[in-house]
Amino acid sequence: MALVVTTSHKARASAIARAESFARHWGYLYVDRDDRRIDELIGPAGAALVMTNSELRLVTHSGSLTSHLGTAFIRLKSWSRGEGDPLVRAGELQPGDRVIDTTFGLGRDATVAACAVGSQGSVTAIESSAALFHLGQFGLTNGALSTSRVASVAGAAPAPTDLVLANACEWLGLAATNSADVVLVDPMFEEPKASDTGFALLRSVADSTPLDAQWVREARRVASRWVVVKSGPDAPWFREVGLERVHSHSNVNWWRAPAQ
Repeated sequence: MALVVTTSHKARASAIARAESFARHWGYLYVDRDDRRIDELIGPAGAALVMTNSELRLVTHSGSLTSHLGTAFIRLKSWSRGEGDPLVRAGELQPGDRVIDTTFGLGRDATVAACAVGSQGSVTAIESSAALFHLGQFGLTNGALSTSRVASVAGAAPAPTDLVLANACEWLGLAATNSADVVLVDPMFEEPKASDTGFALLRSVADSTPLDAQWVREARRVASRWVVVKSGPDAPWFREVGLERVHSHSNVNWWRAPAQ
């Protein structure tokens, strides 16, 4: 997907300067917005990173995305009340843990994990979609995913999240054995659920690489406790790589495998 950088219609000079600097740094084409519609700037199969006076937006023909907590807000509130979270339970996350999230996406799981492991822990998140990486990086630095914003919701300081632009399987292949306590994997489902209509734009820009056995094996090598997987229906090879279903009251299928 070709990315261009532009601004909102009423962007101030400071926002224009940030957009131009961002484009130069990452090697993207910067396009003056003038009075043109986004459709005119991105072509039939592109996307735009739109710098406004207060935020960064990802815009395609399907709509726009901004960095926000979304369902993580509810999960953090529940966790802060001591009601738990399925990810925290599956990974047996505890303060000081090292977590690797191999599929950052919109950052919901990474944010919950960061709160569970606390300021003494660490979260390294991998995102292979450049569009989602930039959106997430802005959110972590200046937006809803920042340490101060998340702490105000959760009532506790989260671990810092280090977001990396990389292919998850390749990155895991280079990572040291037992270099994390828990590794998270949440690949984009191959078949969207009926309730997934709100994720149409996300699906259009996300990496669609399917979960496979090698991905889980590498994750088990890197983890020292658990690999936690969110997936659709199980595949025949799940048992072969040690994945067992984790009971949850949520409508998500959670699985985990012990470290290898």
